[in-house]
Amino acid sequence: MESGKEKKVVKKFNDEAPRYDNRYKGMNSTAHSFNMRRQRVFELVGDKKGKVLDVGCGPGVMVDGFKAKDYDFYGVDLAQDMIDKCLEKYGNLDNVHFSVGRVEKIGFPDGFFDIIICMGVVEYLDDDYGALKEMYRVLRPGGVAIITLPNKKSPYRIWNKFVIKNLSKVVKMFLGGERHGLDHREYREEEYKESMQNIGFRVGDTFYYNFQILPFPIDKYLPFLTVPISKFFEKFYKGNLRWLGTGFIVSGVKK
Repeated sequence: MESGKEKKVVKKFNDEAPRYDNRYKGMNSTAHSFNMRRQRVFELVGDKKGKVLDVGCGPGVMVDGFKAKDYDFYGVDLAQDMIDKCLEKYGNLDNVHFSVGRVEKIGFPDGFFDIIICMGVVEYLDDDYGALKEMYRVLRPGGVAIITLPNKKSPYRIWNKFVIKNLSKVVKMFLGGERHGLDHREYREEEYKESMQNIGFRVGDTFYYNFQILPFPIDKYLPFLTVPISKFFEKFYKGNLRWLGTGFIVSGVKK
């Protein structure tokens, strides 16, 4: 049974399905973030081959990197409209498959996949630990899970949480109107790695991405300034300044 939060998530991504691909286009902070996330995920995949599960696949933004004959690609998403977009674009490919499903209950046998990608999903789940256990179950021994997460230590996120969010509440209190948007969790790298290890993963590389140095709303209204600065700092994705990234990507191998 869907929870109230899950229903909101499904509605959000069904509503966004017709325009979701646009998030990867243009010279703006959103496109930079999404493209850097995708780039770093592919770097973590490397030259691994086999059966790939993209859980929370959206409109199929990862398919082009996996549609070669060395892969069997499976995309699963909670939002039917996202799956419809996938089928519209890639339904003619024999080695690409899509279905509606939940990461907490992946409808595949134990040890079925060689690679699992989970981008922008776990922060919205009621049971993020259960989802991690389910990903572990459907991975074969030696298979890798690559999971993206919002970085709780990011100065950009801290600014948004304690300044912008509270300022928005004050403005809406005086001007009226309902609050929009969907709450999600943020994570610390060390805590999420501990959860992975408790389940049985051998934790591998961790990459950070989207170095938003200038705060909102500067990033929104001055992209010609903020995007080049972000691009410059992306080289620190594994270094001492990696905590400046708004997100991080953890890889874990099933023992």
